Amino acid sequence: MQDALSAVGETTYECRSDGKRLSWTPTGSEATLVDQARHSVGTVTPGGYFIAYDGSQFVGSAAGEEIVNAGALTWERLVARDEAGARSNRGRFAKVTSVQRVLTSGGLPPVAACSEQGQSMLVPYTATYLFYRAAKAASDDTMPNSLAAP
Repeated sequence: MQDALSAVGETTYECRSDGKRLSWTPTGSEATLVDQARHSVGTVTPGGYFIAYDGSQFVGSAAGEEIVNAGALTWERLVARDEAGARSNRGRFAKVTSVQRVLTSGGLPPVAACSEQGQSMLVPYTATYLFYRAAKAASDDTMPNSLAAP
């Protein structure tokens, strides 16, 4: 693990019909990311986007989730999905390969059913996001320049 950031935000739900009944459907979460020094360093936005205030970003696709607490958002693992121009070699989220959402609290609607299609609801949540980068090969740092391939 390379970085652990706290998140405080909201999950948005919209009342939608599945053809038989109305229910709250999540449309995404937005949150502020805070480091251990309590500085705001970026945001989480719908679609698996993590955007740091230094301009770097990570875009992830869900690779797994687990219900840990029935009253809170799932713990989730996201893996990097490449998008043209989305990856940066500099900044807080440079070279991040995966993110885990853990220690979730809140974020779920109080009831599963809703009464009016198109209604929306914001539900507060907190979580910790763990950011991972691929380990650097030892030979990357120890190979002298004179031995590097041409």
